[in-house]
Amino acid sequence: MRGAIMDERSICRMLGGAILAGMLTWGNAAVAAPQITVPACDVLKAWSATVVPTDTYTVAPALPLPKALADEALLPVFGVTALSWTGEDIKAASGALTACYREAKKAGDKPAMDALGVANAAVAKTLGQTLAAVAKARQAVESQRPAIAGLPDTAELDRGLAALIDADPAKPNLQAAAGLPREITGPLVYIAKFLPYLPDGDRQHLMAELSDRRATIQAAAGQAMGQDVAAAPATADGVVTLMKVRQRIAAMVASDELTAIDGQAATRAEEIRAGLRQATPAGWVPPDCIELYRWSGAADARQGVTLGNQSTYTAFLDERVVPVFGISLAVWGDEDLTRFQTLRAVCQATWRAMPGAATISNPPADAPELLKLAAKGAWIDTADPQIAQARTAIKAYSAGLEALAAVETRIAALPDTSDSLPQLYQLANDPAQQSVDQARRQSFQAAVAAKQKAINARALTAAMDGLGQVQVASLGDLAKLVNYWGTASMTIADPNDRQRFGQAAEQVLDEDINRLLPDFKAKLDEMPATLAGLGKVRTAVLDLTGVSETEKAPPFQPMHAAIHERSAAIIEALHQENCTALLKELDIGDSAAEQLVWDGKTGTKLGVFVCNLTESGSPVHEYAGGGLLSGDQKLKATLAMGGLQTLWLHKAEVAQGQEDMLVGFKMADANQERPISVEEWAMFTAMATGGQFVTPEICDAVMSKPEDQLTIGDKMTGVACAQEVLNGSWGFQ
Repeated sequence: MRGAIMDERSICRMLGGAILAGMLTWGNAAVAAPQITVPACDVLKAWSATVVPTDTYTVAPALPLPKALADEALLPVFGVTALSWTGEDIKAASGALTACYREAKKAGDKPAMDALGVANAAVAKTLGQTLAAVAKARQAVESQRPAIAGLPDTAELDRGLAALIDADPAKPNLQAAAGLPREITGPLVYIAKFLPYLPDGDRQHLMAELSDRRATIQAAAGQAMGQDVAAAPATADGVVTLMKVRQRIAAMVASDELTAIDGQAATRAEEIRAGLRQATPAGWVPPDCIELYRWSGAADARQGVTLGNQSTYTAFLDERVVPVFGISLAVWGDEDLTRFQTLRAVCQATWRAMPGAATISNPPADAPELLKLAAKGAWIDTADPQIAQARTAIKAYSAGLEALAAVETRIAALPDTSDSLPQLYQLANDPAQQSVDQARRQSFQAAVAAKQKAINARALTAAMDGLGQVQVASLGDLAKLVNYWGTASMTIADPNDRQRFGQAAEQVLDEDINRLLPDFKAKLDEMPATLAGLGKVRTAVLDLTGVSETEKAPPFQPMHAAIHERSAAIIEALHQENCTALLKELDIGDSAAEQLVWDGKTGTKLGVFVCNLTESGSPVHEYAGGGLLSGDQKLKATLAMGGLQTLWLHKAEVAQGQEDMLVGFKMADANQERPISVEEWAMFTAMATGGQFVTPEICDAVMSKPEDQLTIGDKMTGVACAQEVLNGSWGFQ
């Protein structure tokens, strides 16, 4: 439906606004003479009748015009196409339409008035605004041409140009250029804003120019990258160069030529990698980006692990790094680190240029594999401090492993003899253990234990073999066996082995001692029953075998038992000999000696009583038997507790049912004489004959005298001393 009728005032107002807008937009062009040919009113009326505002075509995606303004409709009427009109053209056409409108009004031709009013609006307003928008769009494009022309021919520019060329001109979206440098995206985004207002012809011409620029870029890039691929050396740097080529290709819009070059670069890189992995010595191998991020993106890649006294990430361990990079991180040189950083930058640039890179933290399910892997492994892009720390830790750990292996080699080379033990103990404490993990330390300690076990086994075997070689034919040979036992024991470090050897040696010693025991006893029997002989008996083990400190040694107990037995026999013999000599000296005959003396129990023979009294430290000096007129008997003795005393004894009834016995009834010293009751006498006999109290000092004095200078008392004291020794009170002095 045609627009509503416009009065003359509205037409004039609209015409003035459109002309002003045109003059502001076109500048100096607005004052030029009109280009159009203004037809007569009948022609304008006929043309106006075809103007339908809703029946349009587009001169630019966002600029529709009535089809009556199309070239084929407008050119025959005005002689100039719509987009070539100027402000003066619009002013002239609008003036003519207004004049015709007045003429129709005078004639009362309402249909003509309506048609002329709509046509005037289409020219003055719609076409005027369109021309203003087109002029602004053209100006915008022209303003950016120098900036684009000044950009170097790079893969990024190629990608940006492709994004603009492929954009929908009606709703341009340059998302494909996201991430490109600002100097590239700035001009392109600015032009894209005006694409909806740029006439189709202008746009086609612009896109043709941009396509030509792209063709130039791709041709040059293809040639350069092809040369780079061909010239790439079979080294790690060559692989990095090829990866750079592939990254540049990925940053560009695909083409058959680039796809072919990419395939060549990929194939060549894999060939070089294969060669590097087989090289001797091994060197650093650059992985591809997929492999890089698969390594760093492993689930446990950043799990902490302790190496000796330091810690690092699991990803940096040899078992993770060597399969990917060819060599341990510990032996990466500075040039390897530089290559790694370059490789990492290439891979980072590759995934950042991919669609969806903006959502790297949560890539969609259909995202490229590299983007998914980078989402997990991109931490490596900023991990230089961790890599440096890991390099130090692993280098120290590897050095520790090497040092420990060298120590193990030295341990293995040690002879399996006890002489190796000091060096083994020193090696067992090697500080290299602190640089390795617990499992390796345990392995090292096991090697030390194995060597020590071998040494111990060898030492035990040698000791046992030597034990069998010791010949014990006589008592004097026992010292050889004992000395070998002690010496061989010192060569056995293991307590259990030493105990086993000791048991074996003790058994051999025990058997030899028991075999030689009759000979030992015979030699004891040959020793005289004197105090001097008793002394020789007591030291017989040392004197006859040469072995000292045997008193508590189990194998020698049979010998010491024999010594004890012989000592007791000598002491008894000396006791009898001394007692007989004493009684003879006191002139106590056999009949007198047989008299019973009351001791509070069953009685003691007088001879025994006199001997016991003397042996107990109260020597008897005189004895007088009873005479015809008196039955009293006298003993004169120097009592241990009372000095010189005279004791009077007579026979008396001591207990009902027992025969009469001698009982002391009186005692006198130089000062006084006093009676003794039966009870006192019994107590006296018990105390005075209980044995002599001797000390080492007393015994030393007696035993130091020559045998022929000993009195009966000395000899009895000597027997008491011997008894103390036999009882084990103290050693023989």
